[in-house]
Amino acid sequence: MVMENHELALLVEKFKQEFVPGDFLGVLAFIVILAIDMAVLHAHPPGLKRNKKVEKAKQLGHVVKAHKVKDYYGVRREDPYINNSLYEYEVDGKKYKYYFYEYATAPHFLDLYWINNPRKAFPDIPKQKKGLSYLALLFPTIVAGLIIAYFRGFLS
Repeated sequence: MVMENHELALLVEKFKQEFVPGDFLGVLAFIVILAIDMAVLHAHPPGLKRNKKVEKAKQLGHVVKAHKVKDYYGVRREDPYINNSLYEYEVDGKKYKYYFYEYATAPHFLDLYWINNPRKAFPDIPKQKKGLSYLALLFPTIVAGLIIAYFRGFLS
């Protein structure tokens, strides 16, 4: 038990030598900024604007069911796994085409929505903005690192 207390005392002394008050500020800044980022991402999830457009189109009655006419697999050279499909739909007796570009398999029927012009129809497929989520997680880490580096004298 005496050895354990001595080892603990050495560990605490080493921590005191290595610890700089700026380290605490960096960790505190990381926690605060991360909490704010998570709250903002939770309150404003990606794809929220797109859902409002779909709701508006539904209120206007601008919904049409399109049927798949043709599949194109591997059309793009940069990614042969992308599924490209051609859909056709009719509004007020006029036929339109919609091209579906996704990684997933395209369904046989697709509900399309539009606000003003049926030619500018869009599906209700929420697009995830992963870049924003990654930046939201990366930002507090960078700020904390800069604060710690500043107080340790690396950014003088």
